Amino acid sequence: LGDGDDATTFEDLGFKDGDRIFIDTGGPKPQVLEISHGPDKGDYDNKITTVQDLIDTMGETSVFNFDEETNSFTINKDAVKGIRILTEDMYADELFGPGNYTAEEKGQYSLDRLESMGITANIDSDGNTTYETNSVGTSNTYTYEGQKAKATYNGMEVESDTNVFKLDGITFVAKEVTGEDEYISVDKTIDDEELFKTVENFVNAYNTLIEELNGLVDAEYNSEYQPLLSEEKEGMSDSDLELWNDKIDNSLLRNDPQIEALLDSMRNTLMEVFPQNDSFKSLYDIGIETSTDYQENGKLILDEEKLKEAISKDAEGIKELFVGNSETGTDGYAEKMYDNVTDLLKGTDSSSSMFLFNDLDLEKAILDQQEEIDKAYDTMLAKEEIYQAQFLAMEMAIQQLNSQANLFTTA
Repeated sequence: LGDGDDATTFEDLGFKDGDRIFIDTGGPKPQVLEISHGPDKGDYDNKITTVQDLIDTMGETSVFNFDEETNSFTINKDAVKGIRILTEDMYADELFGPGNYTAEEKGQYSLDRLESMGITANIDSDGNTTYETNSVGTSNTYTYEGQKAKATYNGMEVESDTNVFKLDGITFVAKEVTGEDEYISVDKTIDDEELFKTVENFVNAYNTLIEELNGLVDAEYNSEYQPLLSEEKEGMSDSDLELWNDKIDNSLLRNDPQIEALLDSMRNTLMEVFPQNDSFKSLYDIGIETSTDYQENGKLILDEEKLKEAISKDAEGIKELFVGNSETGTDGYAEKMYDNVTDLLKGTDSSSSMFLFNDLDLEKAILDQQEEIDKAYDTMLAKEEIYQAQFLAMEMAIQQLNSQANLFTTA
């Protein structure tokens, strides 16, 4: 139903040529639209052939709203008081007689056409069309879903909820229906320089990431730096406090098992070989190797000349090495790394999704500690009451003894 899509016609929905749609928006007269099956609509502005024509004609009245993302239109119930649909003969009979059609027959025709558009409706005893709770008149909107767009790409049938297809990295926007024997050819070329930059950026981003992660797990543990009490913070400047906290924060993820697992997964992924590929079966084939310097912790080294030679030889093969091949269903390095990292970041009983550390365990431990603190506080209050009662009783006993002692001294 989007721009340029004229496949959904009112003829497809069972409307007859010359049918009238009466849309009552609360004005002195209803809006009248005439259905025309032919391309020649003459001089009559309100002749419509497709659903898109209906949207375009009524768009300025705020009756119809079109959502390009969902490829559907809605009708605002606050703007529509009622909808009637009559055939050309029914309309002429209503204007001039002699009354060949009953109110029930006209109401039934309206009901059938409305339901073909996705509106659930009923007919009352007077032949008037009424709407159920999910239709115009009782709910905010109703939606008519358009037909799925269909296309054939390299012999493969594809469908889309919109007129936009994305295949093999190419975005297609369907504007019209092609003929039965009509074909469209697409020439696709790869920019060698852009491909080189993409691979180079991948290597640099990977090296930066593992350097940061290794820095976290290999950080020095500073046992001398412990969290400060409020009294200790008062005697320190802001800069000293910041340096102190940095020392603590930098060692929080030392030897963290989740980060180490992530590093191992990434390294193992880039060591994989794809024997089914025709041109390049590993990163080594295009000039990317792992550093042999143990202090580099698995950083990649790029041989620029070898990569440029590989690109000139088979740029498509390099693309396949990273993103896989949709026709054979095989993955590349980027796909495999994404899948492996996503698996590591899935939620578990101990951690939420997208968290490397056991945040759920930590949260439970904090709640348990808070519960223990609350229990200890309640116990303290109970003991305080007991001691106060005992002290009061002891004080009263002492007063009684003093009174008795005074009696003896005065006697």
